Amino acid sequence: MPGPITTVCLISFSNIATDGRIRRHGDLLADLGLEVHGVGLSGPPAAHPPTWAIRTIDDRPWSTGEIAQQAVRLALARPLPRTAARSYWKSPRYRSMYELAAQVRADLYVANDWNTLPIAARLAAERGTRYAYDTHEYAVAEKADESKWRLVWPPFLRAIEGALIPGAAYVTTVSEGIAAFLQRDHALAAPPVVVRNAPRFAAMPLRPPADPLVVLFHGGLLRDRGLETLIDSAALWTHGQRLLIRGNGAPAYVEALRARAAASPAADRIAFEPAVDPTAVVEAANRTADIGIYFPSALNDQTRHALPNKFFEYTMAGLALCVLGGTELGALVTQYENGGLITTPSAAAVAAAINAMDAEKVLAYKEKSLDAAPALSWENERAALQQLYAGS
Repeated sequence: MPGPITTVCLISFSNIATDGRIRRHGDLLADLGLEVHGVGLSGPPAAHPPTWAIRTIDDRPWSTGEIAQQAVRLALARPLPRTAARSYWKSPRYRSMYELAAQVRADLYVANDWNTLPIAARLAAERGTRYAYDTHEYAVAEKADESKWRLVWPPFLRAIEGALIPGAAYVTTVSEGIAAFLQRDHALAAPPVVVRNAPRFAAMPLRPPADPLVVLFHGGLLRDRGLETLIDSAALWTHGQRLLIRGNGAPAYVEALRARAAASPAADRIAFEPAVDPTAVVEAANRTADIGIYFPSALNDQTRHALPNKFFEYTMAGLALCVLGGTELGALVTQYENGGLITTPSAAAVAAAINAMDAEKVLAYKEKSLDAAPALSWENERAALQQLYAGS
């Protein structure tokens, strides 16, 4: 029988030092007096590095041959689910992360997302300890709008999660909707514990709306974030509103976004900025923007129930929110009355939602966000996670 948890290893294919969710997890455990280790990818240093140790490897791109081999192995998981684990371990990327994590002897190995779950489970079995699973997305639906992805990935992911979730000491995720899906998919006795992606509370000033209003998107510049539609919508904004896109992404994709913006009739009202340090995200949003916007490029079970960091950061920053209706994000905006809803992820619908927000409405929404900020903060969310460790 495993003993008490005194040492925890957090495993992730991300730069843990700047990954807000994992940093908060590790910092909380360190505050509780546990020995914490992170195992992840190398990347830019954090402005305020953690007090606990992090081991890293470089994230090398997959070769053409590896991609082809992986495609064949994934295809086999549909008729032969038992092949999923064997397929997983054929990847040099996953084996390298396992070898790095194996340097840490821990009482609990925490897998962040499905791609580290076999690593955490294997190490726990080898050491006679435990593993846990924190899934930041509903993995089997994450790219459900892509036909090629739907063909090969869901059976593989279901096989990986289905084999390993039942043995986890605990399972956590980011929203009630995803928790319900996981309970249904894997016949769990209870739903996973929800720990939302809320930042630490920081009191922000109420800033009067700018003239013209500034609409902000911040975060990773990825293809599923509706950024092309957002850029196209700016030409339909009727009150001279400005668009600020702040974040980093693959250079070729960012260049394509810049070219799209440059070709827009609203080119002189669209600006790009690099990402700021995670510890400065809320203050930067408060200082430079009025409306925080986010909508996925397509709706599926994942995007309807995703609760990304940016919703909570926009709220903490005291911005008016503009998000897609029919989603958990939309339900929160309706609950806290701190923004407007987009009806569909189209340029016309985005523009209609932005144009409906005048300075008076934006100021009222800003006040509501600041009122909601304490409730939507890490200080509230961490209680659920802390309770898991208190009962271990």
